[in-house]
Amino acid sequence: MNSPHPADSPGVWFPPPFIYLTTFGVSWWLNRVWPTQLISESFVADSALVAKPLVVAGVVLAMAGLFSFAKHRTTIEPSKKASKLITDGLYRISRNPIYLGFTAMYLAATLRTNNTWALLCLLPVLAIMNRHVIAREERHLTAVFGDSYRAYCQKVRRWL
Repeated sequence: MNSPHPADSPGVWFPPPFIYLTTFGVSWWLNRVWPTQLISESFVADSALVAKPLVVAGVVLAMAGLFSFAKHRTTIEPSKKASKLITDGLYRISRNPIYLGFTAMYLAATLRTNNTWALLCLLPVLAIMNRHVIAREERHLTAVFGDSYRAYCQKVRRWL
């Protein structure tokens, strides 16, 4: 399938939340077939001390990012053309707070399930997100917003 011109659409056809969920599902299956432990069983209960704040941070990041899209009345769907460049709120700190939130939630689930496979599978998730989602979105935003987006990229990091 040919990808659209960057000014028409980012060309991201697989929703990013499903990239995280599908990969976590694969890691769950791998752990059922080849069980591993990320941390010793005695520390699993203590992992909640880290996992709970990660979940809260992840949800806050993702929801704040979604609310910014709603506030600015532009699409959240990565397969559709952007109509506005969001640079306020959390977007002053990260160009991808929603994906940062997904990553925090994924890490929290990794800790709570004590699954080494999930941690190992996070590397391909981040590679896929960088290459096949974020890079396409950045090409699209550059094509649509030009110098405004380039200046924004100079001020704000991709992740943190």
